[in-house]
Amino acid sequence: MTAVSIKEELIKAQKGGYAVPLFDVFDTFGVDGLMEAMVAKRAPTVVAVYSPFAQKENSRAFAAYIRTRLEETDVPATLMLDHGVSVEACLQALEFGFTDVMYDGSKAAPRREYRQHVQGGRSGACPRRDG
Repeated sequence: MTAVSIKEELIKAQKGGYAVPLFDVFDTFGVDGLMEAMVAKRAPTVVAVYSPFAQKENSRAFAAYIRTRLEETDVPATLMLDHGVSVEACLQALEFGFTDVMYDGSKAAPRREYRQHVQGGRSGACPRRDG
């Protein structure tokens, strides 16, 4: 199954009274183990990459590996950047094929980062999901 947005899965979970787990992965072995458990339990899952790992040299290839593994199953899953350290890091993750990002602005100057986020969204640099 192609990676899906977390929004739809969270709505289903809320209506169904269950949780959607999030697991951070750091290498292909972790991805493989997570995929095995996800398929065995038939559990919708958030596969997350912690922001510092998403900025490494091979992050585009790692994201492609995860997306490929997600396409090999029919269990709904999302690929999310966990604690994106900047708007730029979040946009890069989206370019690499992440379906969702969690922006952590706790260390940023609030007004500056907020303006960047709003400007990015208005310029079309940040894809919007309707609904």
